[in-house]
Amino acid sequence: MLTFAMTDTGEVFGIGDALELRRTGGRPPPVLCPVCRKYLIAKLGEKVSHHFAHQPNVDPCFGSTGEGELHISAKLLLLRSLQKMADEGQELSITRPCRGCEAPITAAALQLLPGDRAEVEVWLDPARTLKPDLTLWRGEERLALLEVLATHACGPEKLAALERHGVLMVEVEARTIVGEGGHAPWVRPAPLPFRKALGLRMREQCDECRAEEESRRRQREDAEAERRREEELEEQERLAPRLDVRAHCWVHMYLENGVRRDLLFILVQHWDKGEITHAELHEYKNRRVLQRWEGALAQDFWPLLEEAKVAARKYCRKSPTNPWVQVDTHGGFELGEVEEEPFQRFWWSVKQARWVKIEFQRGLHHRLRVSPEAIERQIQSGRIRQIEVKVFANSKKVTTALDAEGVERFEKWLRQRNGGGLPQRWGRRYRDD
Repeated sequence: MLTFAMTDTGEVFGIGDALELRRTGGRPPPVLCPVCRKYLIAKLGEKVSHHFAHQPNVDPCFGSTGEGELHISAKLLLLRSLQKMADEGQELSITRPCRGCEAPITAAALQLLPGDRAEVEVWLDPARTLKPDLTLWRGEERLALLEVLATHACGPEKLAALERHGVLMVEVEARTIVGEGGHAPWVRPAPLPFRKALGLRMREQCDECRAEEESRRRQREDAEAERRREEELEEQERLAPRLDVRAHCWVHMYLENGVRRDLLFILVQHWDKGEITHAELHEYKNRRVLQRWEGALAQDFWPLLEEAKVAARKYCRKSPTNPWVQVDTHGGFELGEVEEEPFQRFWWSVKQARWVKIEFQRGLHHRLRVSPEAIERQIQSGRIRQIEVKVFANSKKVTTALDAEGVERFEKWLRQRNGGGLPQRWGRRYRDD
């Protein structure tokens, strides 16, 4: 609805002015449609919103259509309000909602001075290709241009053409000016709500949203920097010289003189700049490199492991300087890092003066899944012999252990009685025959 009109003298007259004059007993002046220049009637009833309407039996013009009325009313309201602000020397500010939280953000656009003037639809260029909705003048200088959006916003081409003139331009939405569509009407000298602005740098976020976004940005940058550092460290680690322990083997050698030798063989591959350069077999306790391989063999692990086994057997070979009577390899080479040294299974028999394979009674019933009493009956019957042993021949400490042959016979008998496996629980009574 048309809420502003023009008087015969060219002044802007609003429907609010007509209502105020009726309340005070004044007589409103004749008003004209700004488009067709025909006289209008002020509609101040109670059923329909107050507005100006054309005389009966008058052909409708653009100004009487819905969007035309909205556009014209917003332009005329801006024209009158901006002119009064200029006459009073007020500052024109603009405002927009924060794109994060919708809180208003306000910025000063320009300081109006007495003598400045506002005009509607004045050609911007001699070729008459651009006609802004409103122009603010200071003498012959254009201070600012205002476009009122009712249906179509300024497109990229028009914005580019306006920007070339180097004048501040503000695009405002008609509904926010006249107060339609849930918006409160704009009242001077409040900041003018706008959609686009040229020639004015204005932040799009409030301080809180900007700080929050900056915090998120720093967190992303820190996370990205940390990721790059980790990748760099991984790449440095990949290219740095290093060695990988690929396999190991424990060997206990029991010599004729009652001395035991403990050996640990370690197979390693050396890396430099992300490639395997060579491989070595170490005898760890003596700090010796037994053999070194280069080229394709150093990189092909399984053939390399077979070569390491051959080298280890050669090193442990019986000789006058290595007169062993028993060798325990504990299953040979195992893959991966070095594990805890395995239990010594051969001890020096005090009575027989030789190396014998033993087991200790403590915990044996757990391994065989029988009761401690069952183990004790086997010992009392002589099927499992108790013997006195030492760690090596010259050790002073004597320990009582069980002969491993008797334990193995008892375990074999248990498996036969249970169909190839050990008992499922303790406490089962066994015949001694």
